[in-house]
Order: sequence, then C-alpha cells, then structure tokens
Amino acid sequence: MDKIKIIIGTSILLLVSVQANAALITRSVEVDLINDGRVFAFPDKDSWEGITSVDNFTVQMGDVLKLEIRFADNKALQLSDLPEGVDFELTKLTLFADSSHFIYGAITKYDYQGVVGDFNEDNLGKNDIGNAGGGLSFKVFFHNDNLTDSSFQYSGIDFYIDFSTFLLDSGSGIFNALEWSSSADDVQIVSVPAPVTIDIKLGSDPNGINPRSEGVVPVAVLGSMVFDAMQIDFSTVTFGPDVATPTHDVHVEDVNDDGFVDMVFHFNTQETGIACGDPDATLTGETTGGTQFIGTDTVKTVGCNGTKQDTSISTKGAGAMSWIFLVGLGVLGLWRQKG
Repeated sequence: MDKIKIIIGTSILLLVSVQANAALITRSVEVDLINDGRVFAFPDKDSWEGITSVDNFTVQMGDVLKLEIRFADNKALQLSDLPEGVDFELTKLTLFADSSHFIYGAITKYDYQGVVGDFNEDNLGKNDIGNAGGGLSFKVFFHNDNLTDSSFQYSGIDFYIDFSTFLLDSGSGIFNALEWSSSADDVQIVSVPAPVTIDIKLGSDPNGINPRSEGVVPVAVLGSMVFDAMQIDFSTVTFGPDVATPTHDVHVEDVNDDGFVDMVFHFNTQETGIACGDPDATLTGETTGGTQFIGTDTVKTVGCNGTKQDTSISTKGAGAMSWIFLVGLGVLGLWRQKG
C-alpha cells in the first residue's frame, strides 16, 4: 500500500507534567489533508492515508501520552455510505518506535473533534497498541459496527495512551513517526467553519435576553491572532435560530482590550428566534475571502416566568370558575326539586 508523507503545518508542542512518578506528555500534530495527504480509491473502499515524521520523543514506564491530531485549514474528513456490520477502519493509528524497543500501551480514552453525525460508542471496537513488526509500530483500530448515522465527519481526534504496563527492554520507548488513515465506502475532504469567539451583550455575565423584548441584542465577533475581524463580509452575518441579520451598520471596537479589532453587530431580539430556556446562541458568517466562521456564546433568558405564571393563574382561575358554575347548577337543581 502506498504511503504519503505528511508535512506538519505547525510546530509540535510538548508539555510534560509529573504526577506520582508519571508524566502526562501532550503531543500536538497538525495534518494538512489537501496538500500532504491523499484519498486512495481501493476496489472495496476509499481511504485517506499518510505518514508524518515527528521529532523523536520518549515515553517512560507509567507515562500517559495525549496525542492531539488536528486537520489544518478548517478541513475535515467526511466518511459516508457506512453499511452496518461492515468493518471499515473508521480510524487507524500507527506510532512507529525505535526498533530496539519492545513496548506495550493501552488506549484509555479517545475524543473525536468537530463531529458531525453520531455513533454508538459502546459498539466501536478498539485494539490496544502493542509491539508489531519487531517493536516498530503500535496500532489502534475503530470499526463502524453500529454507526447511528450514514455518514460521520470529524476534524481531529485526541488519543490517551497509558504506558503504565510495559513489555520492553529498557524502561522507555522512542517514537519518531505517525501513520494515519481513515476509511469508508466514500471518503471526502470537506471544509468546515472556522471557530471564532463571540461576546453577546458585551461584557455582561450572564448574558440576559428577554425573548419578548422589542430592543436589540449586541454581539461582538472578537478578533485574535488567528482571526482578522476586519475581513468579515457583513452581508453574510446571521445570528440566532431564526438567522437574524444585522439591524444597522456595524462598528469597530476593541471590546476586550486585547489589542485586536472586534466587530460589533446588533440584531432585533424578536427576529433572532431565541426562546425561553435556550442556553446559548450562535453567530455565523463568512470573510471577504469566502472562509466560513461560527461562534457560540451562552445566554440566560429572562422575562419568561411571568408569562408562564400568568398562564398558570389563568388556568387556575378558569378551574375555579368552572367549579363555582357546577356548584351553582347543583343548587339550582335542588331548589327546583323542592319546588
């Protein structure tokens, strides 16, 4: 099977913290799906595959490795046409190690990132990683035995690998490469909105919103080192479940005093579709270059109890009136019988 070498788009981050004679080692790898990998079309499936060289890093007995894999440039892998019972490799990871070491570790946790679709996690099989090919590689498999949707999309994954149990000759292991693949009947590389930070009702906490208000809701899209708010295409911005559009011109402000320019929009409250009990609200849009973005902030709806309370009182009142009416009819019937 052909192998494609992946160039890491950003530097790899190594964080070490010691807890009870063990270290949590975090390794972050960014993979460029467009330029550094390829979707292979095999007779029975599609499969995105590649190999990433990494600077040598060492794990000791008792360490836990957190391996963070992210796809660059707001891309994701979309796996479609996944018939139940077919053992495609939803995710396959191989860590290559120094050939002089014999190592065993266990996957204790994994978290898919940017998920669209769903699966029954209890029915996803996995193999702990262990020595393969004379200590050269370590593998984990996830199979779609019972995906609950016909497609599954993700933009990264975190693996937690526990090396508390080792079968090795020196008490440590050195990793120097990562092989990655994901397969299904159909595999596509798709674009996903870039995450941005928004601030609803600038500076307030909680962000109280009365759904019956006839006023407006201010929402700031915060600029940062990785997002230039000045590049927002105002005509594409919408907010809330009913995708309200801005009421008037936006204004520029550094709302959080971080030195980056932010864009502040205003939306008619009743046009947003925010309803009593909603826990958050989302803003979407595009930049002038066509990059989609999305941001969500929490809200606390107010002014809702009165409406429910009024309805409750009205219902109680109606019940009381009905009871009085029935009693009145009973008294009238008794009076007629006596008459």
